[in-house]
Amino acid sequence: MIRANLIQNHVISGPYNNEELLYIATGSWITQIPETARALAKVSTANDFYLAGWWPGNEGLRGQTLAMTGSLGENKGNITLFANDVAHKAHAQFTYRMLANAIFNK
Repeated sequence: MIRANLIQNHVISGPYNNEELLYIATGSWITQIPETARALAKVSTANDFYLAGWWPGNEGLRGQTLAMTGSLGENKGNITLFANDVAHKAHAQFTYRMLANAIFNK
Protein backbone atom coordinates (compact mmCIF):
# COMPACT_ATOMS: atom_id res chain seq x y z
CA MET A 1 0.00 0.00 0.00
CA ILE A 2 1.42 3.37 -1.02
CA ARG A 3 0.52 7.03 -0.97
CA ALA A 4 -0.04 8.42 -4.47
CA ASN A 5 -0.89 11.73 -6.10
CA LEU A 6 -3.48 11.70 -8.90
CA ILE A 7 -4.13 14.53 -11.33
CA GLN A 8 -7.55 16.09 -11.01
CA ASN A 9 -8.19 17.38 -14.53
CA HIS A 10 -8.54 14.11 -16.45
CA VAL A 11 -11.58 11.84 -16.72
CA ILE A 12 -9.58 8.74 -15.71
CA SER A 13 -8.12 10.05 -12.45
CA GLY A 14 -10.29 13.09 -11.75
CA PRO A 15 -12.94 11.27 -9.67
CA TYR A 16 -10.27 10.42 -7.10
CA ASN A 17 -8.80 12.73 -4.49
CA ASN A 18 -5.45 14.34 -5.21
CA GLU A 19 -3.90 12.17 -2.50
CA GLU A 20 -4.99 8.52 -2.37
CA LEU A 21 -3.82 5.18 -1.04
CA LEU A 22 -3.17 2.71 -3.87
CA TYR A 23 -2.43 -1.00 -3.90
CA ILE A 24 0.65 -2.21 -5.76
CA ALA A 25 2.19 -5.66 -5.78
CA THR A 26 4.04 -5.79 -9.09
CA GLY A 27 7.17 -3.92 -8.06
CA SER A 28 6.99 -1.91 -11.26
CA TRP A 29 6.63 1.69 -12.36
CA ILE A 30 6.81 3.73 -15.56
CA THR A 31 10.25 5.21 -16.17
CA GLN A 32 9.57 7.41 -19.21
CA ILE A 33 6.53 9.20 -20.56
CA PRO A 34 6.35 10.19 -24.25
CA GLU A 35 5.89 13.87 -25.08
CA THR A 36 2.36 13.08 -26.30
CA ALA A 37 1.38 11.57 -22.93
CA ARG A 38 0.84 12.73 -19.38
CA ALA A 39 1.13 11.14 -15.96
CA LEU A 40 -2.16 10.35 -14.25
CA ALA A 41 -0.77 8.97 -10.98
CA LYS A 42 2.59 9.25 -9.28
CA VAL A 43 3.90 7.81 -6.05
CA SER A 44 4.10 10.42 -3.33
CA THR A 45 7.49 11.97 -2.60
CA ALA A 46 6.71 12.10 1.13
CA ASN A 47 8.98 10.17 3.48
CA ASP A 48 6.05 7.94 4.48
CA PHE A 49 4.99 7.07 0.90
CA TYR A 50 5.30 3.31 1.55
CA LEU A 51 2.69 2.22 4.07
CA ALA A 52 2.50 -1.58 4.04
CA GLY A 53 3.69 -4.68 2.28
CA TRP A 54 6.90 -6.55 1.58
CA TRP A 55 9.09 -4.88 -1.00
CA PRO A 56 12.84 -4.79 -0.32
CA GLY A 57 14.40 -1.69 -1.87
CA ASN A 58 11.08 0.16 -2.14
CA GLU A 59 12.92 3.50 -1.86
CA GLY A 60 13.29 3.54 -5.66
CA LEU A 61 9.52 3.80 -6.03
CA ARG A 62 9.28 7.27 -4.44
CA GLY A 63 8.00 9.86 -6.94
CA GLN A 64 7.71 7.38 -9.82
CA THR A 65 4.85 7.30 -12.33
CA LEU A 66 2.16 4.63 -11.84
CA ALA A 67 -0.28 5.55 -14.61
CA MET A 68 -0.09 7.50 -17.85
CA THR A 69 -2.25 8.22 -20.86
CA GLY A 70 -1.60 9.76 -24.23
CA SER A 71 -1.73 9.70 -27.99
CA LEU A 72 0.18 7.23 -30.12
CA GLY A 73 0.24 9.78 -32.91
CA GLU A 74 -2.13 11.22 -35.46
CA ASN A 75 -4.75 8.63 -36.50
CA LYS A 76 -3.03 5.93 -34.40
CA GLY A 77 -5.17 6.02 -31.28
CA ASN A 78 -4.53 6.46 -27.58
CA ILE A 79 -2.97 4.35 -24.87
CA THR A 80 -3.39 4.24 -21.11
CA LEU A 81 -0.84 2.30 -19.08
CA PHE A 82 -1.03 1.28 -15.42
CA ALA A 83 1.98 -0.02 -13.48
CA ASN A 84 -0.05 -0.62 -10.31
CA ASP A 85 -2.59 -3.39 -9.84
CA VAL A 86 -5.90 -1.87 -10.92
CA ALA A 87 -7.63 -5.25 -11.23
CA HIS A 88 -5.75 -7.67 -8.96
CA LYS A 89 -8.22 -9.94 -7.18
CA ALA A 90 -10.43 -7.94 -4.81
CA HIS A 91 -7.51 -6.05 -3.29
CA ALA A 92 -7.78 -3.21 -5.76
CA GLN A 93 -11.54 -2.75 -6.07
CA PHE A 94 -10.99 0.92 -5.21
CA THR A 95 -9.13 1.34 -8.52
CA TYR A 96 -11.57 -0.61 -10.70
CA ARG A 97 -13.26 2.63 -11.69
CA MET A 98 -9.90 4.00 -12.86
CA LEU A 99 -9.71 1.06 -15.25
CA ALA A 100 -13.36 1.53 -16.31
CA ASN A 101 -12.77 5.23 -16.88
CA ALA A 102 -9.82 4.38 -19.12
CA ILE A 103 -11.84 1.84 -21.13
CA PHE A 104 -14.83 4.10 -21.67
CA ASN A 105 -12.87 7.35 -22.06
CA LYS A 106 -12.55 7.20 -25.86
